[in-house]
Amino acid sequence: CVVLNARRKDGVEFPADIALNPIVAEGEPLVVAVIRDITQKVRAAEELRAAEEKQRLVLETSPDVTAIIDAEGTISFLARTFSGSDPAEWLGHPIFELLTASSHPAVRQALARAAATGQLVTFEAECDGGQHRRLHCRMRMIESPPAGRFLLVLSDVTAAYEAELEVARLRQAMEHAVEGMCEVDRAGKIIAVNAATARLLGCPAGELVGRGATGAFTAGTREGFPEVLATLAARGRAEFEGEVLRADGATLPVRVTLVRSLDRAGAVTGHFCFLRDVTEQHRAREQLLISD
Repeated sequence: CVVLNARRKDGVEFPADIALNPIVAEGEPLVVAVIRDITQKVRAAEELRAAEEKQRLVLETSPDVTAIIDAEGTISFLARTFSGSDPAEWLGHPIFELLTASSHPAVRQALARAAATGQLVTFEAECDGGQHRRLHCRMRMIESPPAGRFLLVLSDVTAAYEAELEVARLRQAMEHAVEGMCEVDRAGKIIAVNAATARLLGCPAGELVGRGATGAFTAGTREGFPEVLATLAARGRAEFEGEVLRADGATLPVRVTLVRSLDRAGAVTGHFCFLRDVTEQHRAREQLLISD
């Protein structure tokens, strides 16, 4: 077969697969030519090459580590490493060498489940590579046995994991804190309060949940919120002094600390608000000014 450009009667050219077969008819040697339009085949091949190039660029620029391994965990493809070492150095090595020993059982179980179900399997693992990392892993079989190849994507979720631990610690401390503490979602609504906050505002905790957090502050304090929230967004933490408005109409001076809260994936879910009554500090300051 020969691939050439053919031309239709209207002059339009198209890629063609031409097969030439010699025959003998009535004693005369002839050639039978079979011309097949392969425009769709060529277009499909070009689209495949473009898709493969796009996939290569995605894998090489992704912050995730992407590998193709066999049923024994041997690496046949590796886009990058967390340590920055040359991925080519790891080809032919078991994926287990990239992970801590405690993660090996999870990988083996994932290989077995992916092979048995053909479905996406997720699991958690850890690696060292000069810096300890928590990993969220996704595995799917891409070639059935006997070859049995698997696509494995490792995402570094260390920061999100540590943030989740910090959030859990804060929540645990919340109910036992002497200071007022509340959790606020991204819409600015209070979703949890501790007993100290309820006492500070003179309002049952159940009545505070669902309210806008800014409503607990006086109008004068709320005027400075745009700047405070901008600091929180940029730094993950903001502090200021202001006044809260109690249910009985009284106002209290407070020291406020806002700390950004994150979910496991590292996405912002809102913030924690810590309230400390500074009435005594203000009173002492006024007494000091009077004595001077």
